[in-house]
Amino acid sequence: MTTNFTKAEINAIYGTIRQFLYFLATFAFVLLINIIAKHYKAATFEENGIIENMQLYILLSAGIVFFVNTLHYPHMRSISFLLASFCFFATCRELDSFFDKIIPIISWKFGYFFPLLAGIFACLTFRNTLKSALLFLTSPSFFMMCYAVIIILPIAQCIGHRPLIVSVLGPRNVANIKQLFEECCELIGYFLILLSSIEYNINFHKK
Repeated sequence: MTTNFTKAEINAIYGTIRQFLYFLATFAFVLLINIIAKHYKAATFEENGIIENMQLYILLSAGIVFFVNTLHYPHMRSISFLLASFCFFATCRELDSFFDKIIPIISWKFGYFFPLLAGIFACLTFRNTLKSALLFLTSPSFFMMCYAVIIILPIAQCIGHRPLIVSVLGPRNVANIKQLFEECCELIGYFLILLSSIEYNINFHKK
């Protein structure tokens, strides 16, 4: 007895397998953070330390993957450009202390140039932007990115908020606890964005 799967069913099976692999990759990544913390100890979350550098490399990698898609997949160019620009903007934001030294007045804010340029391009190619946006909003990569944003913003920033920590644990070592929670959550969120960029490439690949 043979079972003939439709193309949609085959895509669903492959998509489920990929999501399971992403889960394993994220689990392994969290274990890696634990190993790094055991090695670097208090220096793990220092300014320009190992975790901050990992955040930068991950964001930059995701931005490059999205930008390469603008060249390979013209039908998704507008959205790919927008997604790449947000990654590059976040990279500049993470380098705030560095840019404070070399560009004292403007600092990291010059990173707004990336989403601004992408926004102008999206407006100039509005028809392509609308079509590609509708495709992206129904893709697995979009939902993965939503999960990443949830971890980076409401979880990392709100649960890691100083008043909440003080209310539960008291004022002692609040800064260290806040930094530990926020930086770990942000790093995991950025890693999910990188995985989302890989899934994006798979979702919109054209043979």
